[in-house]
Amino acid sequence: MITVTIGVPTYRRPELLAALLRTLPARIAECADLGVAVDVLVVDNDPAGSARSIAADADLPVRYVVEPAPGIVAARNRILDESADRDLLAFIDDDEIPREAWLSSLIEVWREHGADAVMGRVISVFDEDVDPWLLASGTFRRPPRRTGTVLQVAAAGNLLLDLRSVRRLGLRFDPSLGLGGGEDTLFSRQLARRGGLIVWCNESETEDLVVASRLSRAWAAQRAYSSANAGTRIQLMLTDGKIRRGILRLKALVGGVARIVVGGLRRIFGTLTSNITHHARGTRLVHRGRGTIAAALGRRYDEYRRPSEDDTTMTDTASSIRVMQSLGAPRPTTNPYNKMLDEALGSTEGLTRLRFSWGTALFGRYDAFHWHWPEAKLHGSTWWKSTGKFLLTTALVFRHRLSRRIAVVRTVHNIELPDDNAPRLWLLRFIDRHTDYRIVINETTPLAPGTPHSLILHGDYRGWYAKFPSAERVTGQLGSFGGIRRYKGLEGFIDAYAEAVTVEPTLSLRIGGRPSTPELGDDLRARTADLPGVELHLDFLSDAELVQLATSSDLIVLAYRFMHNSGSVLAALSMDRPVLVPRNEANEALGREVGPEWVLMYDGDLDAPTVVEAWRSATTLTGSPDLSRRDWADAGRAHADAFRAAVRVKRRGAKR
Repeated sequence: MITVTIGVPTYRRPELLAALLRTLPARIAECADLGVAVDVLVVDNDPAGSARSIAADADLPVRYVVEPAPGIVAARNRILDESADRDLLAFIDDDEIPREAWLSSLIEVWREHGADAVMGRVISVFDEDVDPWLLASGTFRRPPRRTGTVLQVAAAGNLLLDLRSVRRLGLRFDPSLGLGGGEDTLFSRQLARRGGLIVWCNESETEDLVVASRLSRAWAAQRAYSSANAGTRIQLMLTDGKIRRGILRLKALVGGVARIVVGGLRRIFGTLTSNITHHARGTRLVHRGRGTIAAALGRRYDEYRRPSEDDTTMTDTASSIRVMQSLGAPRPTTNPYNKMLDEALGSTEGLTRLRFSWGTALFGRYDAFHWHWPEAKLHGSTWWKSTGKFLLTTALVFRHRLSRRIAVVRTVHNIELPDDNAPRLWLLRFIDRHTDYRIVINETTPLAPGTPHSLILHGDYRGWYAKFPSAERVTGQLGSFGGIRRYKGLEGFIDAYAEAVTVEPTLSLRIGGRPSTPELGDDLRARTADLPGVELHLDFLSDAELVQLATSSDLIVLAYRFMHNSGSVLAALSMDRPVLVPRNEANEALGREVGPEWVLMYDGDLDAPTVVEAWRSATTLTGSPDLSRRDWADAGRAHADAFRAAVRVKRRGAKR
């Protein structure tokens, strides 16, 4: 007498398990003339034993055990262990319903072909109307085959194993795949590689009830990603030798990029022609490419990861939210605004701040991505590094564009695009068009009517610079600091100073900051070579050096051609130094807020009389500007609220 165990792994699906167990008496009865003895084993992967009562109430005897180690691998291996004295094992998942002759067909084909494993059909069924896009994508397509077809790989949802062969070949499900899936793929491929015979049985059918949570395009995209990720990782596990694995990784990277490109083009073609099949298949191919690249880079996606107390998946607006910043870990040369924001976000309850890395940005899990200066991601120190960064940024942008759950947030630091080449400007405009939510840091930032946004005023730097010693004021000294760019108009200020110092010989000039190009630095040195009282520090200023420059000056002059949000203005005001800046709506609003005597303005081009008059006004000032609205204390919470609002906007749009 051949002994057969029907093995059912389950995890917190009591209704589906009960429906499966109700059908098994009839399926077992169909095997009465086959000379087999059949029993049923349920392995509950819930440590709480939530399926115990379901098994106890079934209409047939059920062996019930709890496997507390999480993951489908632990459950399947426990089934192997509990069936150590059996001849055959029929795996069936707890969300399936076996049709007539399910088990008897598997056994008959096993006998006829002398197989070590027999795989049957799993047919997806739906309990509600299905988005035609999902059907067109092929996500649920499992085509039939001729019975007896030899297979090199099999899924375990409907699978008969000859346990004598399994034990002889020393096969187990690999624990490293416990939460990532693909454990049955590796198991069956190892079985075939070690000489085992796997055949197909078209007459054995089970119905897989696709629950509502899986009937979304987002789930289909994630499934495409995870299956490609698992498949590539398994190929790597089956490849011997570092060199061969290295070659396979390279092929996977190239293949993944090709899938993304071809899938993206097919998706665009489907959009332009209103062809749902091309759009759906193209989208699925893009996500398969992403999953392949992720696996090639050593990243694993745990599709069956369990929720826990420290789970940071956002499920509602009150829960924790994961946000990837476009800024990396602060360095000594990092803008103080970035450092202070990093600290604020890192200490905000309910917000998981992820500092930027390409791997996590392209393949990691987060709810929102927060752009600051996208153009910073497009430039490298060499042409090939710049090209690589452009391609990586393009891939990141298209990941966000294709995602139905990642909200794209942008803090609007500048309202004008930088001077750059056409491809980079195209990509920057694309990012701007497909931003879901904006954070503005002053009240005058222009936005189109109805644009979702939050106002979070640019914080001051009083606390940041207070830890550095101030310098003694140098009478007549004008200061200017910050990264030196063409658009910041420093050349015009130098020309105005050259004339002003002839009128007011007390004046001197101190400039600090790193030029954007060596040529710009050379130009500034040439312009100031014959001018009296000029001191240049054309390199990065440490915080201590910046404090020395600012506090030793009577007036800070920032003669930008374009100015909207200037951290340098707030830095000077935070050190109780007045500023001379171009007149515009943002600076006028700042003057009304902190006191007009602290924000001196000029119209048109900066000239010598304006410089002299502003300096004389600055020398009469006492006290401090009013920066009470610029405190950082609430910045973290305000950003967390904005990120949650962005996710709501994104996911409302995804449901349309």
